[in-house]
Amino acid sequence: MQRICSLSPSGKVAAIFISHPHFFGSSLTWAKMLDCSVFISKLDRQWFQRGSGNAQSPDVAARQKHVVEVEQDVLSLPHLPSFSLVRCGGHFPGSSCLHWDRDSDVRPNEDAKGAAVFCSDTFMVMPDRKRFTFAYSFPNNIPLPPRDVEQIWIQMRNFDWSDTFGGWSGRNILSDSRNRLLLSARYYVDKEGHSADDFETLKLE
Repeated sequence: MQRICSLSPSGKVAAIFISHPHFFGSSLTWAKMLDCSVFISKLDRQWFQRGSGNAQSPDVAARQKHVVEVEQDVLSLPHLPSFSLVRCGGHFPGSSCLHWDRDSDVRPNEDAKGAAVFCSDTFMVMPDRKRFTFAYSFPNNIPLPPRDVEQIWIQMRNFDWSDTFGGWSGRNILSDSRNRLLLSARYYVDKEGHSADDFETLKLE
């Protein structure tokens, strides 16, 4: 708790954004401790179990207070204008990424950094840190259908960013991420036995 607060200049955490249900876990406990909202996609609400059962459970009131079910594809908040929660789907119906316009938050004496994306495993940074991959289930090796891969690119193509931070230590791509996502989507679809050029939005820009 002290470590989290030390990272926030104001001493307060503004929000918790969760990419997909595999990370729902103890989020409500953290939200209560930090007194902040947890943002999840409404499409994934069935997997957020805390506060959805016994009406007498204290988690019911906590869920009503802290959990925000996002309905739109792109969410921006007035108090966090440099961040956008982008629903991509695929891994889960509501799987999302967080886009951060870092230059909007740069201090006067700092250099511009360009925008960044926190992707978790909505799309996964490969071990070579040069490409992305996609899956319905990574541990079970179940691939993601081509249309779902295309949909991820459709949701992300309107954003510009350079750096991508994955959900695991060292899994980051620190240059040209937007273009690499398109190339990776094309490569993945081709390896599934389809032609990427048959997908209008996956054609090279």
